[in-house]
Amino acid sequence: MIIDDEAVQSYLYRKIFRGFLSWDTANFVTDDGQWVDRPSISAKYAFMFENVSDESLMNAVIHNRFINLSDDSLYSHPECYYRALKNVFFRGKTYRTGVYGFPIKFCPHCVKRFIVDNGFGYFRKSWTDSSVNFCELHQTYLYYLRPFKRKTALQDIAVVLSGSIPVNA
Repeated sequence: MIIDDEAVQSYLYRKIFRGFLSWDTANFVTDDGQWVDRPSISAKYAFMFENVSDESLMNAVIHNRFINLSDDSLYSHPECYYRALKNVFFRGKTYRTGVYGFPIKFCPHCVKRFIVDNGFGYFRKSWTDSSVNFCELHQTYLYYLRPFKRKTALQDIAVVLSGSIPVNA
């Protein structure tokens, strides 16, 4: 299940690791432990999304700004939507060079609330915005995971999603 305000990076992490798959995480966490700006998964994992509605996947792509809706009009070509969806969920290759990253930010109070409300924690898509550093709901600054290594970041993400604050935050 994709939550409306969930970051695609968060969703991919939850979906893949819930499936206990061993795969290359370089497609959504950088070498230095930040979120990848344009996350994707290998096409060989497409089966994990077969029971997720096309509408949910497309909404995730649109709401996470992987397609520019300001260019959307009556004359927009549907191919741009297809390409955006394919590039995130059904990419053929597993690793891209020249990947850009941005800090992994979170509000521990929100994550705990998500666990209570949904049964699992997640990262909000608004936290991926470089201008967002404050949780308006809880009137507190967001925590950042310190960039270090991908392995450390993956461990810290698991800690955050369990409702705790990692040592590296």
